[in-house]
Amino acid sequence: MGSLFWIVTWLPSLLPLGSVLQGVALGTTAAIGYGLGAAGSAIGHRIVNRRPTPAATTASNRPPVRVWVAVVAVVVALVAGLPMSSALAEQAQQLTAPSLAPAWWLSSLIGLAVVALLIAIGRGCRGLSRWLARKLWRRTGAAAPALGAVTVLAAGVLLVVIAVEAMGLAFDKIDTGEAGQTAPTSTTRSGGPGSLISWSSLGHEGRKFVTGGATQTTIRTFAGLDSAPTPEARADLAMADLLRAGGAGKTTWVVISTTGNGQIDPVAAAAAETAAGGDVALVAIQYSTLPSWLSFLTDKAAAGEAGTALLTAANQARAALPASSRPRIILYGESLGANGSTEAFKGMTPEQVIQQVDGALWVGPPASAQPVTGWTDAGTPPRWQPIVGGGAVVRYAATAGAAAAPPGDLPWGPKKILVLANPTDPVVWFDGSLFLSRPDWLDEPRGPGVAAGTVWTPLLFYLAVAFDLPPAGGMPPGVGHDYSEALPAAWRQVLG
Repeated sequence: MGSLFWIVTWLPSLLPLGSVLQGVALGTTAAIGYGLGAAGSAIGHRIVNRRPTPAATTASNRPPVRVWVAVVAVVVALVAGLPMSSALAEQAQQLTAPSLAPAWWLSSLIGLAVVALLIAIGRGCRGLSRWLARKLWRRTGAAAPALGAVTVLAAGVLLVVIAVEAMGLAFDKIDTGEAGQTAPTSTTRSGGPGSLISWSSLGHEGRKFVTGGATQTTIRTFAGLDSAPTPEARADLAMADLLRAGGAGKTTWVVISTTGNGQIDPVAAAAAETAAGGDVALVAIQYSTLPSWLSFLTDKAAAGEAGTALLTAANQARAALPASSRPRIILYGESLGANGSTEAFKGMTPEQVIQQVDGALWVGPPASAQPVTGWTDAGTPPRWQPIVGGGAVVRYAATAGAAAAPPGDLPWGPKKILVLANPTDPVVWFDGSLFLSRPDWLDEPRGPGVAAGTVWTPLLFYLAVAFDLPPAGGMPPGVGHDYSEALPAAWRQVLG
């Protein structure tokens, strides 16, 4: 079973992983297969009550049949990976990422080391559980095995909690560090002269945002975790600073939902300012010090709370201005930021969304980003670039070329929602349903970049797409989670 999982892991997924990560994937999936096979074997022995007899174990000095079966299975798995690795190399070439073509021998060595380590950890936990059970047997009787297993499991959970807390403290320290960062000199930036928000409170990513761009004369305001105690207070403060900086005189406000630690794609921010000719004000708030992936796992709700709070504050600030000079509100969110930016509209149609805002650009939205995923499911195929409602309000672009001319059957109204979703972006397509069902985005015709050899298998395809997540942000433009090539055209579309 472990060898079978190893072989299937050599099949192409959405992205090439490189030698090291491919090896980790091989070892991890093989260990899972080994564990499932061992569990099935144990259950089978229980059912038939079969036990090896003394004669079966002592009659011969030759290795038992099961040893030879294991040796053959391992050799077959290793040899099968040699020709299969060429498909991954071809995929890497097609996606213009040749450096991520895995070396068969290196991936295999790493995989063997990983599977051995994981099996050793599993057996160590089992041995510790049995040792505890023996110690507890006199006092607890038949409950001892369960108590031993629960104790080991609780210890494992505790170690994970401690590790997460330790990472949180490390990222907190990174967030407060100001090394290499200098406060802006423009009055149009948070943390600069006259700002309502102190430079030190912005957080590491907030300080990068307010000092970025081709020129510091554009308006960028940001409230960090230390700027105010709650999401609502940070949102109100950021909007107050936007008005102080002259935001009331701009025709467009771009309300940005950040990724976990407050990060905002510098290419996206600069492209918005360029597309608007500088007649725009950008505003965002922070909700965590953790990177996007860790924030998603530990506190995904925080992104939605921040996105909703900032939208509410922006609408209130706009409503307080004279009706004749109220700016447009355009939403922007990428990755987990798209999840937070869409939170306020769950269950709504595109037509209902544009009753509250004047447009949106959502980039690489996770599968959990509703209502976008619901719209995608209901659209006319292909799944990777559907037509929703004829394209009158919301349109999808799977390439930079499509971002310049998003497909639609009806005229696109003045209030535009654009969703950028690369067909090879695992952030967009990673979903629990991959565990047991084949996704329709593998139907023909496939999206650009999706390899012909990419096939769905139960459980393993879910794991394969999960392993695609770590390298997704470091891919060439237009591949994986890199949207830099499409952003300028996308902003020109949304801003008109």
